[in-house]
Amino acid sequence: MVQKVFYPEETAHVYLLHPPGGIAGCDRLETKLEAVSGSKVLLTTPGATKYYRTTDDLVSGVRQDFTVGGNAELEILPQPNIYFIGTHTKVSTVIHAAPTGRFIFWDTAVVGSPVGKTGFDGSFFLNSISVCRMDGSGAEQLILREVSRVDGLRDLSARAGLGGRQCIGTLIASNGNDEIAGAARSVLERFPEAESGATTVSGLLAVRILSSGNETVTGALRALWTELRPLVLDKAPVAPRVWAT
Repeated sequence: MVQKVFYPEETAHVYLLHPPGGIAGCDRLETKLEAVSGSKVLLTTPGATKYYRTTDDLVSGVRQDFTVGGNAELEILPQPNIYFIGTHTKVSTVIHAAPTGRFIFWDTAVVGSPVGKTGFDGSFFLNSISVCRMDGSGAEQLILREVSRVDGLRDLSARAGLGGRQCIGTLIASNGNDEIAGAARSVLERFPEAESGATTVSGLLAVRILSSGNETVTGALRALWTELRPLVLDKAPVAPRVWAT
């Protein structure tokens, strides 16, 4: 449900609430949002989404579809996803963007409990993020797909996996070019405790962050959004007030 819509600026700030506050068992949650032509929307959540322990034969599923119409602006900036030990979860996010649609999307995955260092034995999650570009006829072309997969403690600790780090941050933005990528790298330099990188792919900016602390990833993503919003959307950053609570 939409908890509240605020208008601290021309852009509508929408707070999306999942009343139970978590996903468990074989729950299925689907979210669809369309920013129609010319609209301006910032979507966030009032709290983290939690993925709880379940039995081996049950898999939770989350599907998110976001559509950015012609000359529309959409910012998808949810609070972190926390995958607790024992979860079995598949999350799929698809962004359908018109050629003139502009957007900024971020995703944070916290694996297990970084505070308690609980590991991730007997746990699994698969998180895929796809960006498709729409043409005038309604046809779509896949231009970017990001996949994070952690299956048990081995993937969590392996150098070819997360290397023991339990927090993953991803940011994808339209209008990706050398100037925007350079600005993103300058921001990331302020967070040396994280492994990170920024690149352009098919006209998009893709930023990836890996850290031991959720505060580092959240801080880096918010700093990136503050720096990139004027470049991508041509507007000053106005933070949702729920972030201050």
